[in-house]
Amino acid sequence: IEAGWIIHRRLLLGRAGRVLLLVPEALVHQWFIELYRRFNLTCAIYDEARCAAAGDKPFAEAHLILAPLSLFVGNRVRLEEALAVDWGMVVIDEAHHLRWSPDPEKVSQEYRVAEAFARVSPGLLLLTGTPEQFGAQAHFARLRLLDPERFDSWERFQQGAARYRKLADDLEPVLSGKKLQAKHRAAIGGWLKEREDAAGLLPPVDGPAEAWAPVIADLLDRHGTGRVVFRNTRAAVRGFPKRKLHPAPLETKVGETDWAAVAGAEMAVALNSEEGKGPKVSAKDPRVIWLAKLIKRKAEEKFLVICRTRRMAESLLDALVPHTAVPMAMFHEDLTLLQRDRNAAAFSRPPPDGARLLICSEIGSEGRNFQFAHHLVLFDLPLDPELLEQRIGRLDRIGQRETIHIHVPYFMGTGGEVLFRWFHEGIGAFTESVTGGSAFQEAFGERLRELLARPDRVAVDRLVAETAEFRGRLARELEGGRDRLLEWSSCRAEVVQPVVEAIRELDQSRELDAFLLDAFEHFGVQVEKLGSREGPGGSSERNWLLKPGHLKAEALAGIPPEGRMVTLDRRVALDRDDLDFLTWDHPLVVALIDLLLSSEAGNAGFVDQSGGPAGGLFTDWVFVLEAVAPVRMAPGRFLPPTPVRVVVDSGGEVLEAEAMAEWDEGSARDAPKRALAGQEERLRPLLERWRAVAVARAEIEAAGMRKAAAEAVARELSAEIGRLLALAPTEPDARAEIELLKEERETLLGAVMGSVLRLDSVRLVRSEE
Repeated sequence: IEAGWIIHRRLLLGRAGRVLLLVPEALVHQWFIELYRRFNLTCAIYDEARCAAAGDKPFAEAHLILAPLSLFVGNRVRLEEALAVDWGMVVIDEAHHLRWSPDPEKVSQEYRVAEAFARVSPGLLLLTGTPEQFGAQAHFARLRLLDPERFDSWERFQQGAARYRKLADDLEPVLSGKKLQAKHRAAIGGWLKEREDAAGLLPPVDGPAEAWAPVIADLLDRHGTGRVVFRNTRAAVRGFPKRKLHPAPLETKVGETDWAAVAGAEMAVALNSEEGKGPKVSAKDPRVIWLAKLIKRKAEEKFLVICRTRRMAESLLDALVPHTAVPMAMFHEDLTLLQRDRNAAAFSRPPPDGARLLICSEIGSEGRNFQFAHHLVLFDLPLDPELLEQRIGRLDRIGQRETIHIHVPYFMGTGGEVLFRWFHEGIGAFTESVTGGSAFQEAFGERLRELLARPDRVAVDRLVAETAEFRGRLARELEGGRDRLLEWSSCRAEVVQPVVEAIRELDQSRELDAFLLDAFEHFGVQVEKLGSREGPGGSSERNWLLKPGHLKAEALAGIPPEGRMVTLDRRVALDRDDLDFLTWDHPLVVALIDLLLSSEAGNAGFVDQSGGPAGGLFTDWVFVLEAVAPVRMAPGRFLPPTPVRVVVDSGGEVLEAEAMAEWDEGSARDAPKRALAGQEERLRPLLERWRAVAVARAEIEAAGMRKAAAEAVARELSAEIGRLLALAPTEPDARAEIELLKEERETLLGAVMGSVLRLDSVRLVRSEE
């Protein structure tokens, strides 16, 4: 989600150009869905087959490309084709798997691919949930990709890390709210010794906590990796639910049937990755009977059921039919995206219409969020701790309002029990979020696979005990290796809170609703409100079904013939994946605005108005002030296209603010065009004279806007330049950034001061007595 924010914002500002996302192959679908659902970004998914079919320049055909990193590993042709494209930004997920070593012979192919893209792209975003998993050297390797000039020596990096830990120790009393002593103040002052104003910057020992904020901000910025690395921890981000495990150990011998053989066959399929093989689930399977009883016992609850394969998921649904009549839905890779959407929507709807069970293959553990459900049934278990965490993550998300109940059936004495014990007693994966899952896999994966094929209780006990010990040791290592400075500086409440409040205010506003209803009516789009039977929040006035109707514009092809369900309520959008969340930057809304601004409709009008100044003709002029600069500099940050409105009366006088307020309280309606018949020659010179008056007044207002924008440019970029000048003694690479910022400041100052007014629209208003 954080990556999506960054990508989306850079695309909206025009600062990204083409974007390439490189992710593990197993996460391609999840990335595609999340970017589409959360940010309305549609990626082109690239694999070898698509590249082969695309011709000589396959990567030049799309601006937002999603591909597995493995596509380029050992494939020089595809890598060279991709490197030939001008990428504004490259994003690499699970970056902790990029292995580097001072010995060139030990550098992984994945790292070499990442390094090649880092050289050609001005923007690089590396993502990892476990930055310390493979040690400090691996962390240095990632920093080296981001800034090879600054992080050019492993030895110097180690020395700097020791210095940062000392700074963290010295700042800890301030950041943890402890009572300060003179020695603490002196220690902090030592870090400011190169500053001339150090003595005046340090508050007294008994000073308020907020007085230390600028000191801490300065030190965190100057001493550490805070300019290139940001980190938020699960512990620091509130809103995650608790987990509760419900194990269901089952006997293998039931009547004349020994289910151990079935369990063994299923485990063999998992160990050998034979997706389409293995026994189907039987209606007599004890797990099926157990699940049917669980559903009956929790009569009003919804259950997300995940199996490893499509074959198992489909046969499980069939096996449940004789035992229960509750509505059920399927979700697997052989369904079309539309079918999966519909089934997920059915699962989201409340009783009696909604499905109570959604039975998924492993694809259900990727990309979809079902936090409206609180029960997860793991009909079998994956072999990978990180994949298990992904499964649980479908419910364990911010927005989940209840404790998550995790149900795990397994046959005792089989590989299923071995896997359950390893995850539960060894890793603690069912009750806590797994950290360093791949480290467990590397340390114990081979032994685990042997025991899954041939369970041995004594050996299993030993494996579980060693895994638990390893978990404690890994936790201590990760805790000790944490960059506390980084965590303290990554999320600052005083910066975040105004953004949060602005989002809340925007969510409560109904301006977008009113605009869309008018715009859809103008373009012939039918809007129907969705009723209460449509799911959580379905009775809301802000849930709509859009239909093409008498659609006038082909540019709104995003509304299919069968219609498109949308919502303007963020809470509803979080619960329902089948509703598109419309915001001001949604592609459909942007298309509407572009159509309105690029068409002649609304550029000129003739209206009668009651209220306001009485008698005569008035002209209502709207100009737009625009700054022109290279897109990568995003001049809109300081001077977005800004409307300037001027109303001129028939005597050539401009209406001032008080009269304008009275004017706008009146009501306008279309005037009969015949009233202008034969008046062209008389009105033309008057309009030219009134326009000259409007331009002169608009220029006066624009001058103030230019000055304010120029002051904002100078203030923001000069402050950043000053900050980098302070960092320069310890970070030589800051010099290059300073020169770039100076160039950007001069260009933007010229752009805002040279911004021009463009006439956008005019109304001739006949004011009634």
